[in-house]
Amino acid sequence: MLRHTILPLALLALLSLGSCYDNPTVIPDKTPAQAWSETAFETYSKEKVLPGEEQPSVMTIDLYERGTGKEVLKGDQVSVHYTGWVKNTEVIFDSSHNRPSPISFKLGAGRVIPGWELGIEGMQVGTRARLHIPSALAWGTRGADAAIPPNSDVVFDVEVVASK
Repeated sequence: MLRHTILPLALLALLSLGSCYDNPTVIPDKTPAQAWSETAFETYSKEKVLPGEEQPSVMTIDLYERGTGKEVLKGDQVSVHYTGWVKNTEVIFDSSHNRPSPISFKLGAGRVIPGWELGIEGMQVGTRARLHIPSALAWGTRGADAAIPPNSDVVFDVEVVASK
């Protein structure tokens, strides 16, 4: 009788522990790069030539889960959960998981860094991906406060929550 009670409780505890791996910010003993333990099933690149530049800046996207919802297009109001860190330090500088709701912005309006504009366009709602964004498509030579030094490549784990 006791065995029949303990086994389901132990299973429930294991399942609840496993669910915290979806949110890198709740795993203090893991670096951001280790937080999503599964392997990306697809990796691809996108490039953009920035104004005043001759060569395109190239970013890489690791796809962890392809969404099945609406495709995100320029002009859409999109909501995204994310965690971002400086690539070479793996220090998290921001996460929407620490707030009550995901970030919401109009895609194509220049309200987010160019790497987000480029990376999120074409994804479907429900997609989970890792964006490897070179400095030129992030904050470039100016950086962003003390958290993101100039010329820093950044990485974001993103999940597209909604698009209208």
